[in-house]
Amino acid sequence: KHSSCCNPSMEVPQQLAFDIRRSQFDQHVALLRAYLDDLNRIRASDVFTHASALEQALLDRAMEAFRTTLSHTPACSQALMLFTAGMICFSCDPHWDDYVWRDSFGVVQAVNVAGESCVYVDQHCGEFGREAAELLEKVMDSELAKTPTTPLPELAHLRDRVTMCAWLRGTLAMQPLPTFMPPKLDTKATSKDELSTRRRLDDAGMEASQLPEWAQDMLP
Repeated sequence: KHSSCCNPSMEVPQQLAFDIRRSQFDQHVALLRAYLDDLNRIRASDVFTHASALEQALLDRAMEAFRTTLSHTPACSQALMLFTAGMICFSCDPHWDDYVWRDSFGVVQAVNVAGESCVYVDQHCGEFGREAAELLEKVMDSELAKTPTTPLPELAHLRDRVTMCAWLRGTLAMQPLPTFMPPKLDTKATSKDELSTRRRLDDAGMEASQLPEWAQDMLP
């Protein structure tokens, strides 16, 4: 049995916060998969058959960008959830005041996350963020790729290391215990992609026992 990083009475809200963050990322992935499914249907339709060779090539390029982006999701998900688990434990640190940045009025603006943590997340999410940014450009280049009405997730905060680190410090770390679970998406992709933490670790080739102790405490 692993020791808790906080008072046992906090285990329920901690687990809820962890699940909320996991659900948020899972829904981003679900939207990407749902959009790719729409593109596959377009490619199999008469619309694609009668399109110009250039437009067909642009659609194929956009679809490949989706597949490449999605291939990087397991590693990014793992890194974000490790960071999330760490910040959930940090919220119980009685000395948290020593690790925050304040403005001239004393209002907390961000958590002073170690540079190593930013580098770690970037190493695992950088490719995903950069591919997601290129994906949007390729979608905009193709009239057929812009046809689906499925919304694309907002992933600009992962586009580069500087932006990602600012988001980790100013958003994710500043809200370690969210209480609002995002509603489930009404798409087949959503239910298919609501994977457990252990399944995502398996996809990333990582055993639960390899996680830091505080992260293991977060696993169901």
